[in-house]
Amino acid sequence: MGLEVLILLRGEYTQENLALPATMACNITEEGETLLVPFPLDSPRYFRCDSPPTKYTVPPAIRDLDFEVILSDWESGCLDVGKAVVICGLRGEKLKPRYVRERGIPCQENILFYTRGYTRITAQPHGDITIERFTPRLTKEKEVIEINHEALWSGNRKDLPEELSCYKPAVEAAVEKANCPSCREPHYALSNSRLGKS
Repeated sequence: MGLEVLILLRGEYTQENLALPATMACNITEEGETLLVPFPLDSPRYFRCDSPPTKYTVPPAIRDLDFEVILSDWESGCLDVGKAVVICGLRGEKLKPRYVRERGIPCQENILFYTRGYTRITAQPHGDITIERFTPRLTKEKEVIEINHEALWSGNRKDLPEELSCYKPAVEAAVEKANCPSCREPHYALSNSRLGKS
């Protein structure tokens, strides 16, 4: 699925009491908070997963409420032939998944992460990789969410620059996953006993 932008509200709300359109997703989490999926600012509601918008509208009804912006993305294998994706922190650290499929789907999206900013490692079986960083920013008026997307590096893992060596374990995990036929397992994540499963 790739990058998704979410608004996390402190407290339980519904679309009705927030005066949101029926087409805007609104889900209550196990922690008693509310997740909203905001609309893109100048794009159609539905867009290609490989080219998401970089600006999103904060609904007027929630701008004075207690909320934060979070991002979600999936660790996945071979969604395109021979390609795998690993998600890690901004400095390459392992993250706790929000959700892991109990019965993983071969070579598909099986491990979901919620973050306040993250790094995506995309790998090919022969070792070519791309390292990208995604961080959200809320404008001063709390009206627009802007996503900063940085392409940090592309090349073969053997040539990883020294200044990016903090990503080496995640890079190795991504290449390993790209070489794992019909992979169903997490390759770079902290364990978490409170995961949602299906």
